[in-house]
Order: sequence, then C-alpha cells, then structure tokens
Amino acid sequence: MSVFNITVDNFHPAPEAIARVAKTLNYEPIELKGVTYRGVGQGYSPEGIYGLIAALFGNTPIRPTMEHFRLGTKTEKPTTYIHADSTCAKYAAVWYLSEAPADVIAGTAFWKHKELGIESIKSREHLVELAGGEDKALEFAKNLDVEGNDESKWKMTGLVGQKFNRITIYPTSVFHSRYPQDAWGEGVNDGRLTWACFFDL
Repeated sequence: MSVFNITVDNFHPAPEAIARVAKTLNYEPIELKGVTYRGVGQGYSPEGIYGLIAALFGNTPIRPTMEHFRLGTKTEKPTTYIHADSTCAKYAAVWYLSEAPADVIAGTAFWKHKELGIESIKSREHLVELAGGEDKALEFAKNLDVEGNDESKWKMTGLVGQKFNRITIYPTSVFHSRYPQDAWGEGVNDGRLTWACFFDL
C-alpha cells in the first residue's frame, strides 16, 4: 500500500478526555540518537488509538515504533524544522489536540527543496545517489539538516491545517514540519498540543 496523506476530522470519539490527561503530563526534553527533543510528554498511550489508525488502512494491523505527546509554546524552538523521519518507520501520524489561535495559519506543512528539486528521501540508496556517492552521504545529510532551518531554501507544497481532533498521516520519507516554526501560548492550556507516532503496517 502506498499512501501520501490521509487526513481525517473527528478522528477520536472522546478527544476532550484524552486532551485532559495529556495536559497532566510532564513535558521534558528527551535525547534520541544524540539529538535533544524538547516538549515531549510520555507515559500515557490513548486507549484504542492504534485500532482507530488501523481502521484507516482497512484494519491492517499497526506496528508502532514510537509515540509521544508534544507541547509547543512561544518560548520553545523545535529541534528540527523542515526534515524527514525515514529512519523511524514508514508512516508518521500527528493528531491535533488543540486549536491554533484564530489569527495563526498552523498545522503540518510539506516541502520541496528549491535547489535540489526533491520532496523526500525515499531510501538510503536514494540519499547516496543524491549525495553523489557513499562517502558523501553523511555530509549531504548534515547539510540538509542545516538547510532545514532556513525556510527560504524550500517551497511549501501543502499544508494540513491544525484543527482539534484532526489526524494526519503521511510517509516519513517526505520533507515536513510543524507550521509555523514558532508555536504559541505559555503551556498546556494554550500551547500547541499534539500526539505523534511512527508506525509500520
């Protein structure tokens, strides 16, 4: 099965209850593969969540590799902005548990690199090909990470708007980001609250 994007409104039957629990979690930095990610809430998995996701794939069983809640505020910068998560799993899901302010266009954005003309890193082999050889792949990937923080080097190709109880699912190979780069609010009651997971089928 090949899927670019699945977006569903009114995803969960009891989103308010999930959001209430999510707001009681501690949102702290975690380190993963040498990278520090801020605003991560762990220790709670919404009951039945993977069954609901599986239903979107014709009840194909889900094999999750990672899940967590994320909190973004106006004083917190994301560790990475425009990026791909190919090493995590085949698919990513973002479930919005808060609304954006009325005057803010927000959600999950998808991007194309202006100079390279690419919208994804499909595989390790694709990365090596783009870099011009195995010996150049690591440096190429590091440069992409750096350029991921410079929005002027990218063209937005799509945006899934943030809406309470909306979920969006997409391949981890595509370049994406939260949008805008800066979030809003002071904490769990007025910040950008989401649940994210990576999974295979």
